[in-house]
Parts: sequence; C-alpha cells; structure tokens
Amino acid sequence: MDEIVINGSTGVIGRRLVRELLTAGYQVRGVTRSARGRERLERVGARAVEADVFDEASLRRAFDGADVVVNLLTHTPGVQRMADPTAWEENDRLRVVASEATARAAQGAGARRLVQESISFVYADGGDGWLDEDAPVAGGGPTTSALTAERNAREFFEGDTVVLRSRTPRDLRRPVAAGAAGNAASTRVGGRPGRPGLARRVGQLRAADRAGAALARGAHRVRAA
Repeated sequence: MDEIVINGSTGVIGRRLVRELLTAGYQVRGVTRSARGRERLERVGARAVEADVFDEASLRRAFDGADVVVNLLTHTPGVQRMADPTAWEENDRLRVVASEATARAAQGAGARRLVQESISFVYADGGDGWLDEDAPVAGGGPTTSALTAERNAREFFEGDTVVLRSRTPRDLRRPVAAGAAGNAASTRVGGRPGRPGLARRVGQLRAADRAGAALARGAHRVRAA
C-alpha cells in the first residue's frame, strides 16, 4: 500500500486531502508541530509526525519510507493586508526556504514522487489566446516565491515532480488575465484551459477540488506505476 506524507496537512487544503487519501485506502502521514494538529490528524486516522519544515534533516526523518511527498505549505495573508508586502514574508519563506528543504528531504528519503502546490497567478497575460500549463509565466510580487517553489521542486528532487497551479477564492478579485490563468489550473486534472473573455464568469476552484487535484495528479499515478 502506498504511503503519502503531507506538509501542510492541517491547512485548508491539507485537511481535505488527508480525508480523501484515507478514504481511497492510502496510508497517510501529516507533518505537524502542534498538539492540536496531532490530535486532528490522529482523530481521522492519519499518522502525525513532527518536523521542522525549514530543516532538511528533520523533514527527511518525517518522509522516510514514504512513496509520495505532498507540499501544501503556504501562508496567505487576510484580504485587509494583501496589499502590504510585509504581510507576505512568512508565505515567501515557506515558498522559498521550506520548499527547498522539502524537495531535498524527499530526495534523500527516497520518495518516488513530489507534489508541489503553486498558484495560478504566475501566468502571463495570454491576450485572447487559450492558456494551458505550458503558457508563459510572468511572476512578480507574491507570485515570485511560488515560481521559486516550483523550481526548487524540479531542481532538488530527481523523481517524478508534479506542480499544481491552483486557483483560490481570492483569485476572483484579480484582473481578468489572472482569472483566466486561474482557470488554466483545471488542465492539471483533465479540464479545459481558461479564456480571458470568460474569466469573470468562471467560479473558483474550491479547496475540496484542489485537494482532489492533488489526489488525482499525485497519489493515483503512483499506484498505477
């Protein structure tokens, strides 16, 4: 039976992913450092493991023996502070430092697959064209660290790497181009890419759907391998 370990297992997406993986019959470990997180994971039947997400050696011990590592670590500030660059510092640290530690630890622990969550805002404006997962990216602002996380996953992990550029509810407040890019995340789970003209009429990819994307694009492929 495949075993999957999740960074960010007690977050909005992580909690849903843990439940979906357990329901699908996988063994699940969740990385946590709090008593509340441990209790929450053990209550649903997952194994809680303690690790410092910024420390490669600590993470390697937590990942040892796992087939898949899923990194969902993020810290998005509230709407009232999103315009303040300092509000993104913890998120950037997770995206830059913790993502590298995660990729290196997954490699050292012998994992077969690394799933790295990213964000759809990284896409450049595609004009009237369709956007898919190979469309050009632009970055800038908070999205720069998301691109760093993607690069770290590919550079420091030699196994199969899956990047999920997901759409969030706050994406609906972004310009039309960003909204269209957000819809392009559906291509990772078999949907059609978005078009700028439809951006304002596209609903957000809910947390439950984003968890399902991680399940479909990460874990299921290991079982079939």
